[in-house]
Amino acid sequence: MKTLKDFSIYTKKVLSVNEYHSIILNANNLGFGNGLIVENSGFALSNTIKQKYKGKNICFICGKGFLGAVGLSTARHLINYVNLSVIILSDYKEIRNKETLFNYNILNDLIEIKSINENNISELNPYLKNNEIIVDAIISTGLKGRLSKFILKIVNMINNSNKKIISIDVPTGIDPDTGTTNIDCINANSVLCLYKLKQGLVKTKAIKNFITLIDNKIPISAELLTGNGDVVLATEPRNININKYLNGSVLIIGGSEKYHGAPVLAASAAKNAFATLRTGSGYVTVLVPKSIENIIKAVSPDLIVNSLEFKKIDESLKFISDIRHTSLVIGPGISNEISADFLSKLIESETKKENISIIDGSAIKLIKTNNKILNQKIILTPHEGEFFELTGINLNKAALEKKIEIAIEFAKTHKCTLVLKGNKTIITNGFQLKINKALTPTLAVMGSGDVLSGIIGSYSALHKNAFECAVAGVYIHSKISDKLFLEKGLHIIPDDIINALPNELKKYDIVN
Repeated sequence: MKTLKDFSIYTKKVLSVNEYHSIILNANNLGFGNGLIVENSGFALSNTIKQKYKGKNICFICGKGFLGAVGLSTARHLINYVNLSVIILSDYKEIRNKETLFNYNILNDLIEIKSINENNISELNPYLKNNEIIVDAIISTGLKGRLSKFILKIVNMINNSNKKIISIDVPTGIDPDTGTTNIDCINANSVLCLYKLKQGLVKTKAIKNFITLIDNKIPISAELLTGNGDVVLATEPRNININKYLNGSVLIIGGSEKYHGAPVLAASAAKNAFATLRTGSGYVTVLVPKSIENIIKAVSPDLIVNSLEFKKIDESLKFISDIRHTSLVIGPGISNEISADFLSKLIESETKKENISIIDGSAIKLIKTNNKILNQKIILTPHEGEFFELTGINLNKAALEKKIEIAIEFAKTHKCTLVLKGNKTIITNGFQLKINKALTPTLAVMGSGDVLSGIIGSYSALHKNAFECAVAGVYIHSKISDKLFLEKGLHIIPDDIINALPNELKKYDIVN
């Protein structure tokens, strides 16, 4: 019988900086703190170095950030196996990273750690001369902007030492995303890369053949289960000087005389998902049948509401094309208002614009007759009943592992992102997989799915990775509902989720 671990093949083998940091945040969320990550990294690195260089003279040169903490931890684990020297490129009082400070204090009780700064940089030379191996633990995935003149001098001195150089994770000065050199870089003889390959290393031909992966025991659940790191990954910075149109604009198409409330819920969620100060998405438009236009306007005067006769396909598509929007949500509350032909032509138009489209509710069943419209810009959000209508596959009594296999195969075949909703929601694009575990049954209420589609639509309006938007939306939706359970028990309504969005999302806001 398969377990969740068996699905680790549906995680990435090569990571961007943001993806790596997202995984670390998810690990933190699971109780796997940075201190433990540093300790495990140091232990694993020391074992690798010890096997090859036991008894050698080794000098660790550590920065004052997170990588410096890893370097200090590694040095401590090696203290009885090599002739050890340790340099910190900072004064003790300037260390702000708590893991670095913690490891500095432990190691400094055992051996002398030499502090090197701009005023005494020449004192590094004897350490470079008297050691056979230099370990670079200065800067890796934390590289931002240009290297300082001080760090550049250190890099130059290390490179000119003619000693064997081992870099931890990424050589200092190599951009961990692009592989380009930041003015100058450490010319490493080998790289001990933590957890998984960073994409910059793969792109750097000079060193990609000298990389050893180091398992620092970050649990695979940090990648397979949703977490706060996924929200950070999908949240785009907001520039204080831009206007509402550049903050993402969402178009909601839905509603019928029977289900007139659904598109309002979705649009309200879209407004809130991008909230900085509960001002909502940059721009949200709700498009509904003519028969309920006045009802929607009366319910929510803050929304821009337009109406269409959806049966007039060409006229409707032209009207939609002229509406300002960078993502589309279609389906909340729709009954028989739109046809499969209309949906097909609309999705084709949206895909050409490179907009992500979230297909929800009754619009899902229209795909059955034309699933060729699905592509990488489409997010489907069916519950198990809607999935049965779409595919004829009954998942009611299937084990989670079986559901995952079926979901992955569907997404891979149709080249889309699938959000298979349930107590354990499955999100997959056929190549990546995430599972969201709800802790309570509070989401089993009419309208909560419409709110979810609005949240996903909001992320999709700015962030253009459909899978990442879906994962962030599902996690936030579930997280809020679990929190509301503590306050309201099993008595929440969709408006409760909408109203709770700003307080939950404000901690992820990025203003630049």
